[in-house]
Amino acid sequence: MVKAYLRYEAASSFGVISSVDSNITYDSTGKHVLAPALEKVGIWHVRQGVCTKTLNPSSSRGGPSLAVTSIASSASSLVAVGYADGSIRIWDCEKGTCEVNFNSHKGAVTALRYNKVGSMLASGSKDNDVILWDVVGESGLFRLRGHRDQVTDLVFLDGGKKLVSSSKDKFLRVWDLETQHCMQIVSGHHSEVWSVDADPEERFVVTGSADQELRFYAVKQYLSSGSLVSDSNANEIKTSEEHSTENKWEILKPFGEIQRQTKDRVARVRFNVSGKLLACQMAGKTVEIFRVLDEAEAKKKAKRRLHRKEKKTSKVGDENLTANGEASAKIEQADTVSSPTVPDVFKLLQVIRAGRKISSFSFCPVTPKESLGTVALSLNNNSLEFYSLKSSENEKTVTIEHQGHRSDVRSVTLSEDNTLLMSTSHSEVKIWNPSTGSCLRTIDSGYGLCSLIVPQNKYGIVGTKSGVLEIIDIGSATKVEEVEAHGGTIWSITAIPNDNGFVTVSADHEVKFWDYQVKQKSGKATKQLTVSNVKSMKMNDDVLAVAISPDAKHIAVALLDSTVKVFYMDSLKFYLSLYGHKLPVMCIDISSDGELIVTGSQDKNLKIWGLDFGDCHKSIFAHGDSVMGVKFVRNTHYLFSIGKDRLVKYWDADKFELLLTLEGHHAEIWCLAVSNRGDFLVTGSHDRSMRRWDRSEEPFFLEEEKEKRLEELFESEIDNEDRHGPMEEIPEEGVAALAGKKTIDILSAADSIIDALEVAEDEKNRHAAYEEEKTNGKVPEYLPNAVMFGLSPTDYVLRAISNVRTNDLEQTLLALPFSESLKFLCYMKDWSLIPEKVELVSRIATIILQTHHNQLVTTPSARPVLSVLRDILYSEIKACKDTIGFNLAAMDHVKQMMDSRSDAPFKDAKAKLMEIRSQQAKRMASRADTKMEKKRKKKQKKLEEGQHGHALSLQRRTSTAAMGSKKVVVIDKRRGFSVSGSHGSASLRRFRHFHYLKRDYMLCVFRRKLGCLFSRLRWVIKKRVRARVIVRRFRKARWRARRKESPESEVSSIHLSSNSRRRIRVATFNVAMFSLAPVVQNMEETDFLGHIDSNNITCPSPKGILKQSPLHSSAVRKPKVCINLPDNEISLAQSYSFLSMVENDNDGKENRGSISMRSPVCLPSCWWDQESFNGYSSRRSIAELLRELDADILALQDVKAEEETLMKPLSDLASALGMKYVFAESWAPEYGNAILSKWPIKKWRVQRIADVDDFRNVLKVTVEVPWAGDVNVYCTQLDHLDENWRMKQIDAITQGDESPHILLGGLNSLDGSDYSIARWNHILKYYEDSGKPTPRVEVMRFLKGKGYLDSKEFAGECEPVVIIAKGQNVQGTCKYGTRVDYILASPESPYEFVPGSYSVVSSKGTSDHHIVKVDLIITKERSRGSFKHSRKKAKQKIFQIKANLMSGDTWKLGNLMSS
Repeated sequence: MVKAYLRYEAASSFGVISSVDSNITYDSTGKHVLAPALEKVGIWHVRQGVCTKTLNPSSSRGGPSLAVTSIASSASSLVAVGYADGSIRIWDCEKGTCEVNFNSHKGAVTALRYNKVGSMLASGSKDNDVILWDVVGESGLFRLRGHRDQVTDLVFLDGGKKLVSSSKDKFLRVWDLETQHCMQIVSGHHSEVWSVDADPEERFVVTGSADQELRFYAVKQYLSSGSLVSDSNANEIKTSEEHSTENKWEILKPFGEIQRQTKDRVARVRFNVSGKLLACQMAGKTVEIFRVLDEAEAKKKAKRRLHRKEKKTSKVGDENLTANGEASAKIEQADTVSSPTVPDVFKLLQVIRAGRKISSFSFCPVTPKESLGTVALSLNNNSLEFYSLKSSENEKTVTIEHQGHRSDVRSVTLSEDNTLLMSTSHSEVKIWNPSTGSCLRTIDSGYGLCSLIVPQNKYGIVGTKSGVLEIIDIGSATKVEEVEAHGGTIWSITAIPNDNGFVTVSADHEVKFWDYQVKQKSGKATKQLTVSNVKSMKMNDDVLAVAISPDAKHIAVALLDSTVKVFYMDSLKFYLSLYGHKLPVMCIDISSDGELIVTGSQDKNLKIWGLDFGDCHKSIFAHGDSVMGVKFVRNTHYLFSIGKDRLVKYWDADKFELLLTLEGHHAEIWCLAVSNRGDFLVTGSHDRSMRRWDRSEEPFFLEEEKEKRLEELFESEIDNEDRHGPMEEIPEEGVAALAGKKTIDILSAADSIIDALEVAEDEKNRHAAYEEEKTNGKVPEYLPNAVMFGLSPTDYVLRAISNVRTNDLEQTLLALPFSESLKFLCYMKDWSLIPEKVELVSRIATIILQTHHNQLVTTPSARPVLSVLRDILYSEIKACKDTIGFNLAAMDHVKQMMDSRSDAPFKDAKAKLMEIRSQQAKRMASRADTKMEKKRKKKQKKLEEGQHGHALSLQRRTSTAAMGSKKVVVIDKRRGFSVSGSHGSASLRRFRHFHYLKRDYMLCVFRRKLGCLFSRLRWVIKKRVRARVIVRRFRKARWRARRKESPESEVSSIHLSSNSRRRIRVATFNVAMFSLAPVVQNMEETDFLGHIDSNNITCPSPKGILKQSPLHSSAVRKPKVCINLPDNEISLAQSYSFLSMVENDNDGKENRGSISMRSPVCLPSCWWDQESFNGYSSRRSIAELLRELDADILALQDVKAEEETLMKPLSDLASALGMKYVFAESWAPEYGNAILSKWPIKKWRVQRIADVDDFRNVLKVTVEVPWAGDVNVYCTQLDHLDENWRMKQIDAITQGDESPHILLGGLNSLDGSDYSIARWNHILKYYEDSGKPTPRVEVMRFLKGKGYLDSKEFAGECEPVVIIAKGQNVQGTCKYGTRVDYILASPESPYEFVPGSYSVVSSKGTSDHHIVKVDLIITKERSRGSFKHSRKKAKQKIFQIKANLMSGDTWKLGNLMSS
């Protein structure tokens, strides 16, 4: 018996507000915004911020082929939507229904535009064609071919008679729609033309491209009216009029250009409905708003511009009177011919700057009273923003972002009763109702990668990328607590069945078991959920996924080494190892009965295992990309899988068969959740959508699905043949072609028509035989044909042809052979007698006559049929035309009667009112401008009269006042003099004002000259060469006796002013991703650890991996060696007499063997005096540690720098040190190598090493040292465990560049001369016991053979940071006690290491590596030449770096390298 399954179907999708593949637009009312949501279109109410309707196409296909790519709204409620498969659907926004479906493009629809009336639609596509559609007749008119690349935008001109199209082929084309040919080809753009638009009055056409300017063209109709002259001079007016008659086909004439504010390419240009505003959207975060001046304002502005220009020219020739006469004549000439240019018409009003990249914008068709307009923006973070434009600023009014995530949906989980759905993304957690798709709660969060809803639906637990567990209170939508759970990313979380606990796995190699309970904490008023770590299990590699059997007997974990380990749940003992995948396993699940375990991997395979013996039942090639999730349906062996190939697949694990393939997502699917009853599942994707798939009651069979998949494959092949067929040559002037294309629907319609004709012919023959038998004798009653539904042959064929869509009628008739077309003509005689079918019959007759004209002329049997149709069709069409004309006349008569009975206009009352208001506003504005112009002229005249001098004017006024006054002048000894009387008092006030102004002016001149003198003196002082002495103190343990005995140590730490011997300190440090210590110290920790009692100090015992130290005698307690504080720095708290013990050890150096040994420990310098001992704390920050190191150039490995947080935490470290930095990702996103420098970084580049398959690289930086010129520094981290790979990489580094350089970083190779044979054997044994590859020495042997100089040879008498193990004469730099971090100088380089400057500085627990530092000097002669040049440059530019300021240059370098 064939087994039947129940089908899963797409039920709903939610979480997407606006996708980035299409534009947004307002509807005709201005109350709603239509936003693309993948394959749907959401209609959002602007004020309420809710989605009122959804335009969802009903199609069997889904996924990216049905994505919305373009939207255009008409003057009515109809909206045209273009899709990625080339189809166009006309929707009614009020009803929410699809009215018409056009399907003629072979590529995605990229541009849609209605004409003003809304009766015609133009569409452009990636197939380089433009198609004109009759919206009323629901058919395609014709196809315009001529562009060589994708059509980007369209605009109608001349009342819909002409069409302008832009393309990525850098050309504009003007098409005459009446003659269907290209009238004009406009060139001049240097890059792709992305958008074009015309103002409502069709005066200008503006285009936007990747060029730095917006180009404007004047339309021919507007030029002919004489109201506008282009950008040329006024003298060329006559010549342009002469050429206009010659070049009558030139519709667009260049008018001018405007420089844009940003360098990003133009994405979209649009005028608003009134034409007063022009918006230019860039492919970034800005939209530039221009104000469009009307004709009168533009002419005034041009006149003022010419006046200013002539005034400047008149000033030059002001010496001669004749020149003045000529200037006045020019001014009069400018008054007569003032031609406005582009800056006179278009004025930059403001720039809208959004927080994220803008995908599209749209003007509101209704302008509010209090603003110039409203603009809607769709951002690439799945949100909508609305701005109100005012005269000087813009204001954000509404933001729609609640109903979706800002980034990928990384995890989804259902509650136990399936009533709640929790999803996580980069910055927030959302709670949804899975039935309705509405968002209930939004909580700010970290980067959540996994989630869990604990029983009773009150709390949620989120595992983040930073290793933190976040506890979410669902009811109050708050984050209750954050728990530092892991040291790495938490990849997976799963609940323990029948228990109040869960398990988390992380990249820190740990599996942790947790218990949770609801209890009341101290200081809290309510009870909250708390979690506690019960036990943990350490693994050998990163743990990526975890699953627990339903009986809680086994736990399975997937490791980064592509294996799956199964352990007993209670004892955590090893049970099974499942290996077979070639790439890491990303997901894992166990069936409800505990018999099967399924794993999905990056190798695109699903493997089904038996949990009893660990045998692989079946390996299935499941997806076209990595498998990201698998889930069993409860109580069955059916399972779902998801992958990066955007598909959801339904499998039978017993038969190993694919049951269903669910298409719908437009990007990678990251997560899925299956309900407890298995009646639905939810998936989350990179496209920010969540989709619900419901189980229906429709059964299906496996064989039927296989046949269906084969049919779909056949249909896709037909589409691909039509889409990717041979391109025919198109002439440059363009051609017109048929609008339709061959599709599966058209072929099916043609087959149905042929079948109908055959059935009708058979029925005719049967009826003729019946009539013949009836004449011969009695026959049974004639029964109608059930196949024809009881219809006559004529009606049955008419029914078949009527079922064909109007748009597909032409292509369907083209697919019919001539014999079938001839049969059609025979039926048209009867069809034409039906009034409502006259139009259909006329179209069919026209298409058949045009297609088969030659054959019809030469076929004698067709002549009688054509003669009958000629007579009948002519009379019927004439009657239909008369009926339509009569109805139009009646409607005009009704309109006139309504107008005569009412004072209000019959239609367009609102438009007429708005026109009257706009005219009134223009008159008021012109009056205001006239008043302002008069005031400005009066003010300018007064200023010109007062330019002869304040003193002369004051003297005249004073004398006039004295003469006119009959009163006495009284002398004042303090103020100079005062005049009494009415005229005299005014003159006195003016004189005092002039006196004070003159005194202030003299003081200002004195101050300026004095400042200039002092600046010259300072410059002379700076020119003197002074010795610069910089004392650099290192907080490092040194013996007091050695300080007193060797004063050279103090001199060595002082950098003298001699440039030839001046030191440069370089260091390398593996910071372990900043995971062991904070980058910058927190104040709370500093205050908490600020006081420690010296009498009661306890430190944990050291944990070590090396053998005991040979530096201590057997009588003394033998501590072990370890790198991390406080263990590796031997604790003094356990025995206060340890200091004296160390001193005794220091005296007995000669008994330690032949190996050159140094001091046993390197303790912080603050430990050596009793006063500072209390302030010591092992919780150091990396910034404090490196600040004490005082390195000039610092190479860091395993650095974390997140671009979304402005390159933090690396930028915080560079800011704290006052250094510039360059960062390059190396081994993972946001992780890599960095070089920090106190001096400017001149050049930098990243070299990919070995081959393209290797993702490691070397960061090459040139630092401009003021006194030494350019210093080349290379930083790398070769963390491959295979020595052969390291050899390839290091060979690529050495062969890549011959310039002298310093090589810093972790080479992860040992030097054989550093260890004795016994010590080497001990290292090998340790690596073998830990399961790691055997360490090798080939890399260091190769570098020494190349002539590289090891800085370790210049160690001198430095203090080691760890106790040197027996048989080892080198300081360890990593947690294994070996040396893997190096500083090397290239052969024949001018860099020389300073003897005694090499040392390994303790990292004090901030990392599992120590810091390696060394001083170097520049010795060769060519460096001195570069020193002089660089010194000269250094005086031209001075940098002042503060500790708490991150310079802009630093961020630019870091941001560039990270991208």
